[in-house]
Amino acid sequence: MARLLQAFDLTVLVSDPYATKADAEDLGTTPVPLPDLLRRSDIVTLHAPSLPGTRGLLDADRLALLPDHATVINTAGGSLIDTDALTAECVSGRLSAILDVTDPEPLPIGSPLFGLPNVQLTPHIPARVSP
Repeated sequence: MARLLQAFDLTVLVSDPYATKADAEDLGTTPVPLPDLLRRSDIVTLHAPSLPGTRGLLDADRLALLPDHATVINTAGGSLIDTDALTAECVSGRLSAILDVTDPEPLPIGSPLFGLPNVQLTPHIPARVSP
């Protein structure tokens, strides 16, 4: 993702507990702690694996750090975001979301996320790697 964004005039921040500062800089990104990234970002895109340690990575407290009108993009794993907290932020209009994955997946039929103008839901189609 970082390489794709190099074509644009953007500051790309990254928060990755496993990447070194040199790794981040080689990609043209700036490594920062997650709370700083959230406070400074208009768009946050998740690329972490869905593991017990990443469950609820963006919970209510962390979502509250995002500036008004920020957009959250999740193509990684539905469990990385507290769905109830994100729903509340999107219903209020404070945040927007683009979600390829959700928790639960699929969302319940009555989920408010379906009818919000600031939320885009896409059908999750995992990539397949040919041998």
